[in-house]
Amino acid sequence: MTSLKKAHKILGYGGLSEVAKGCNRSVPAVKKWFDAGFLPETEIIEVFGQRKTSYGVVIETLTGGQVTDAQLRQENYEYRQSKKSAA
Repeated sequence: MTSLKKAHKILGYGGLSEVAKGCNRSVPAVKKWFDAGFLPETEIIEVFGQRKTSYGVVIETLTGGQVTDAQLRQENYEYRQSKKSAA
């Protein structure tokens, strides 16, 4: 189980709207992340040393630290790398 799926379990169905609100995204967009088990690629892309997005921080806050931003970023990185090597 990915950390994002664990977060979904912790937050429950209503948690999707909380995450969407905190990330300034629509509920369907957030549902897509949770269904896939991974956040968008923008979570691991850095421009001038700054992340493009910080959705993981929002999720860490909402789960009370049970799922951390570091866990989510690491899993996203590994997932993206596996997709690249499979191509």
